[in-house]
Amino acid sequence: MINIYRILLLLFLCIAPAYAAADIIGVVKKVVDGDTIHLTDDNGKLYKVRLLGIDAPEMDQSFGIESRETLKNLIEGKRVIIGTRKKDRYKRILGKIFLEDMDVNLTMISKGLAWHYKLYKRDQVKRDIPIYSEAEQIAKDNQIGLWSDTAFIPPWEWRQNKRRKNP
Repeated sequence: MINIYRILLLLFLCIAPAYAAADIIGVVKKVVDGDTIHLTDDNGKLYKVRLLGIDAPEMDQSFGIESRETLKNLIEGKRVIIGTRKKDRYKRILGKIFLEDMDVNLTMISKGLAWHYKLYKRDQVKRDIPIYSEAEQIAKDNQIGLWSDTAFIPPWEWRQNKRRKNP
């Protein structure tokens, strides 16, 4: 009997060959925040995954809890494919998450619960860069999620300000 997950993997490899060499398939065990998860593969190996191409509000920022809860409702306890290329400086896997045919990273931007993290766009597949940027602009134009607050501070600036205050 052919395993449905193997069929999905083959389909994925045809659709997104740029990630094919380093895919991880597993179940999301925990959503840490709007851009970080813990995933366990079929061999029981635990991965810490940072969603590639996005930056979500910190938990102590406005929309931080909403961002985490949305991601949790989308993928926690579900089997996903992580398209990955490398690790970040904290040794987390940088990945694009797929739930069936949904690009979860893009969904978080479209829902106005994450920015397209342009500072690290070089880590993304080139075809994703304009798609993520356009999704962010649409959310912004329609004041969806965090874009409803015109004074919102991006999380990378928030973190930098916290470091200055607490060296």
